[in-house]
Amino acid sequence: GLGLEFLKHIERTKFLLFMIDLANYRNLEDQFETLKIELERFSDKLKNRPYAIALTRVDSAFGDDLNQKIDSFISSLDLMPNLGANLHHFDESYSSYLQNIDEYDKTKPYFIAPLSSVAKINVDAIKYALLEAVNEVKKEEL
Repeated sequence: GLGLEFLKHIERTKFLLFMIDLANYRNLEDQFETLKIELERFSDKLKNRPYAIALTRVDSAFGDDLNQKIDSFISSLDLMPNLGANLHHFDESYSSYLQNIDEYDKTKPYFIAPLSSVAKINVDAIKYALLEAVNEVKKEEL
């Protein structure tokens, strides 16, 4: 599990970033569902927090169907990949999803994007997207 100390710590946050492992043997949907269930069991507050999803270790995931795997995960959340709405300059070699901040629906992830800290894929783009989302959440609290 995530651990009680960790869950207590993140309970104070205003925004969550789920890190889902693209190179894991478990499919993306199962990994995400497991995390959501753990949050829900711990706290009603956490289960309703605004969030985004980083699909990690994109540099370690291989195969011609990587974008299909990402697209399938995005579709499983009833969303559509949208490379054209690339405000934060996500690497267009990979599928991604980004909401329009002016129409932000907090019941859906603000973004879903592949990430590699080793290969530096989408590191800056995710930082900028997170900053925008956190600023939006803070603004609404005023």
